[in-house]
Amino acid sequence: MYCQWPLTLYFDGACPLCAREVAFLRRRSTAAKLILIDIDGEDFDPIALGLSIEQMRSCLHARFANDHWVTGLDATLWSWRAAGVGMWAA
Repeated sequence: MYCQWPLTLYFDGACPLCAREVAFLRRRSTAAKLILIDIDGEDFDPIALGLSIEQMRSCLHARFANDHWVTGLDATLWSWRAAGVGMWAA
């Protein structure tokens, strides 16, 4: 099953579109359901996740608490669901 909260969303803070969407999600979510990680941050290490920074930047990535990954539009949909606004994204 996908939904083992929290969902960790990995986003590129240097991307204006990503930053805007994350600001929206941040205002509506709680850490119990959604954790937001900026892959553009100096302390972010994609190797610890088994990925390269190029892979992380190629599309949106999110990981559930049970280590199940979703990417692209699925990552967007699940992050919006975690923030309680999934009906808008669906």
